[in-house]
Amino acid sequence: MMCDLLKNYFIKLYMSNQGSFFKRIYDRYQVWINLVIIPIVGVVVFWLLIQFMDFWTHHGETAKMPNVEKKNYYDALNILESQGFEVEVDSIFDLKIKHGQVVDQSPKPNEIVKYGRTVYLKINSFFPEMKKVDDKLLHISSVQAQKTLQSMGFTRIVVKYIDGANEDEVIRIRYNGKEYKRGEKVPVTAEVEITVTKAKEETYSVDEARRQVEAREKLENDSLSNVSDDSPSNSEFEEPQSTEEPQSITSTENPVNSDIEE
Repeated sequence: MMCDLLKNYFIKLYMSNQGSFFKRIYDRYQVWINLVIIPIVGVVVFWLLIQFMDFWTHHGETAKMPNVEKKNYYDALNILESQGFEVEVDSIFDLKIKHGQVVDQSPKPNEIVKYGRTVYLKINSFFPEMKKVDDKLLHISSVQAQKTLQSMGFTRIVVKYIDGANEDEVIRIRYNGKEYKRGEKVPVTAEVEITVTKAKEETYSVDEARRQVEAREKLENDSLSNVSDDSPSNSEFEEPQSTEEPQSITSTENPVNSDIEE
């Protein structure tokens, strides 16, 4: 009953205000009032948006960059994320550095940076880099094969020699005691073995060597004797001697000189 009375009271109050002063003003200048209210509402909304963005992006807030170099990757990640930084990782592989250790960071330690910025870490990989051994290593010299492997990052290279038809030719590749399969990726820390051929040297016993020398000397002597038999005699090349007597040469006095003497 009480609720109904209050309800009726507010209804009558609302109906009585229908003809109030403010309602008459709004009805009369509705367009102009809307034109004023819309920009005001827009400015207020824009200001609230800026305040929210500053709060969300921590505008104006700075932090000191912690030093995570030489730390384990997971420890460094926990330190940076606990202070609100984003982390991106790049990796290298070096046998001299502990696996998972932070090698470098950017920004550098103790720099004053914006809160929440991205920190770039370079770590030593937990696993060795995998490389595909090029099939072009086959049928080349051992020196070329070793240089190619070293340029790919392999350091443990073993050369094995066997007898073959060609001299210094790579015919087989193995790693860690296993046969290399075409297209297979090999860790750069693996021991790579290349099999290289060398020309087989012929060996003779003492008697065989003596017979070889005697046969060679006999062949040389026969060749020299054949050359001497086929060569023409020296008499064929002698010039015939002339039988004519040399003419005497008589000198005559110069007439000019004789006239001068007279």
